[in-house]
Amino acid sequence: MVDNFELIEKYMAKQALTWKEGDCYYVQLLRRQADDPMIGGVKDKKYHGNMHSRSIKDYLIKSVDHLEDVKQQIIEFCKLENVRAYIRLNKRNYKNIALQMMKHIAEQAASGETYSSPFHLVSSACGECCQAGDDKTWIVDLDKEYLPYEKEIIDMICQCMPISAKLQELQAETGASYEEIKQKYVAENFFIVPTKSGKHIVCKPFNRDTFSHVPNADAIAKAKKDGKEPKMGLWEQFCKSRGIELKCMDIHKDNPTILYVPDMQ
Repeated sequence: MVDNFELIEKYMAKQALTWKEGDCYYVQLLRRQADDPMIGGVKDKKYHGNMHSRSIKDYLIKSVDHLEDVKQQIIEFCKLENVRAYIRLNKRNYKNIALQMMKHIAEQAASGETYSSPFHLVSSACGECCQAGDDKTWIVDLDKEYLPYEKEIIDMICQCMPISAKLQELQAETGASYEEIKQKYVAENFFIVPTKSGKHIVCKPFNRDTFSHVPNADAIAKAKKDGKEPKMGLWEQFCKSRGIELKCMDIHKDNPTILYVPDMQ
């Protein structure tokens, strides 16, 4: 079981200072294919077919109190239906969700398409309407094989723009050491969320090419011709120096993180 309600509520409370009218968080109760019940040793196809996950129920959470009000309902539903609760930590807004739904309806009418069920419109719009602005976060997904390198991964993220520039700016303003500035910045801006099999690092967007870059054959050939080492990302340099064979972990720009996972049946 994973219960991140208290952790997420504390995070939401910190973000509440920048909330605008109509802001909300999008919570989805998802049945993942990996959690489907087995029938005679085979996954029951009536739950999924070929889909990776299926949304069972959605919530638009407008405050910490609202999340606390529906907490027990979410927990009981997850246990009953054998599903997981996820939350997107990039805020949505009621107005923009409504406008996105209207846009989709207008596009269907203009194209002459056959109308599909309108029930999916809310979840579709919520998935598209990120209104986080300067508060936008990314998720770095650490499965268990990456956990031994969590500190190093955070250090590498801090070496990427624009975070690296912010750290240099803070160091110039305060005169403190880089290590002190980095530790303070990480404590205030990085958010670690436990998952079923690892952790999510929730942080500000950063330059992915600096963090991870695998040169292609042409780049390797050109570097060799010029007598240089081919350009590699920080993660690839780290793995090479440690003799580790691990591809770069998944980095998501607007994915949900875990709110609650029951003991799966």
